[in-house]
Amino acid sequence: MSVGTTRTTDARQPSDALGGRVARASSTDPLVGRNRQYQR
Repeated sequence: MSVGTTRTTDARQPSDALGGRVARASSTDPLVGRNRQYQR
């Protein structure tokens, strides 16, 4: 159960933190907006 929880958190954390944080920063940060296109 330890491995399952760690894997889910590891896969969900970067996706949520990166997607939510980049999307919000791109609104005011022009540099982040360019990074968003590169990732998508």
